[in-house]
Amino acid sequence: MGGYALTLAVKEKPDQKLLNEFFATYPQLVVDGVLGQRNSVVVRKRSDDASQSFEIWRPMLASEDEDLEPDLAALVHVPCWVFQISLDSNPPKEDWELANSLARFIATTCEGAVFYDELGKVVWPEAATKKMASPPEKGRLIDLVKLEWYVHLSQLSVDTSSPFLTSLRKLYPEAVPIRFGTVEPYQGLLRSEDEGPFDELWKKSNGSQSRDNLNFGMIHFTAKSPCFGGFISFPPRLVGVGKNPEEQFVRISLSFDRAPFSNDSDTCEKLVNLFSGLAENLRAFYGHSYVERNWTTYRRLSFTPKTDQLPGTEHYPLPMGHEWFGIPPAPTWLVWLGRPYVQLVQESLRNVEHFMRAETNGPRPASGDDPKLSYEVAGPSCGRPLVEGKSWTLVLSYEEGRSCPTVRLVTCVFGRSERLANVNGNREPCSNA
Repeated sequence: MGGYALTLAVKEKPDQKLLNEFFATYPQLVVDGVLGQRNSVVVRKRSDDASQSFEIWRPMLASEDEDLEPDLAALVHVPCWVFQISLDSNPPKEDWELANSLARFIATTCEGAVFYDELGKVVWPEAATKKMASPPEKGRLIDLVKLEWYVHLSQLSVDTSSPFLTSLRKLYPEAVPIRFGTVEPYQGLLRSEDEGPFDELWKKSNGSQSRDNLNFGMIHFTAKSPCFGGFISFPPRLVGVGKNPEEQFVRISLSFDRAPFSNDSDTCEKLVNLFSGLAENLRAFYGHSYVERNWTTYRRLSFTPKTDQLPGTEHYPLPMGHEWFGIPPAPTWLVWLGRPYVQLVQESLRNVEHFMRAETNGPRPASGDDPKLSYEVAGPSCGRPLVEGKSWTLVLSYEEGRSCPTVRLVTCVFGRSERLANVNGNREPCSNA
């Protein structure tokens, strides 16, 4: 949101009646909206004034301590309601004082506390600020292993959430979503006996979006250790956006703590199986896995600012935006290349040592008499621990009824960049997934 923000945690849910009670003493102000009916209520000085004094955001239910700043969690126990009052940068003094007065009024009436984000401390009740003798623990530094898949919208596998959830339960149960939503704190709770709410949000996010509901289009979720959770991002559906072939894809991302995979080949192999299995089940046209270093486990995960003592969180060099710009020219640990990329990678792999294995139990290609084929590039298994080094695994296999094989290229790379010369930057496969 930017600017200044006051975060409130309260035991009783505030409503429009409470706002009306406060603003009754400020008849010169105009309250645009009803609290809880949309994302925020805007406070202006006049009805014809385009500028706003501040915004009051929708209260959300916080059910875990991680949903709150540690100082707030120490004062207001979950479950409770959390929301923000936000102002633009460098607001007029009268706006700032009014927002402070409103925050303290709500905190007093609804039994809560006020946290000033910019100062990083509780400012109400005042007595509580004096009891905070030592700064709260800010978490520990970790490296993240990120797995990401890109699936074209034409695939039935992304019409509903069922293929995604079924695959996770089979391949890596710890990565199955627990809490989910479009904004924090996440309001949804996935139960094994009822996937309806998650599937409903999936379909809604994959449908029409408006400028009033820009949050829809990306689902965030938490999971069990060593998986922190992830997100599913659907293409935007605003006017003039989301209609080009390069925009018609779903991006799925999972984040894991790297530590368990650094010294254990079995756990690493399980992660590789998740990567390839989900790519195959969802019919991804591309996927990759990479490491981002120096994240902080503060309220789940947060960026680490760069200081003289800390290097700061790495930003992996992925293209920004909502279009497919081709395979990123950056080092990866794992890479999956779907059927449209087969012709493009074969020349790049021509001089790589490999062997061919014929599988007689598979379907024959539609265009020839050869049995189902698999190619594996010689080298260490990708199930090796996540340490500096590299290994390759390539699998090309034919699907029933298709003349082109599917490529699975798994690349372990740390410390240097390995590129496929004929693949990088090619956008065409996304439009023909």
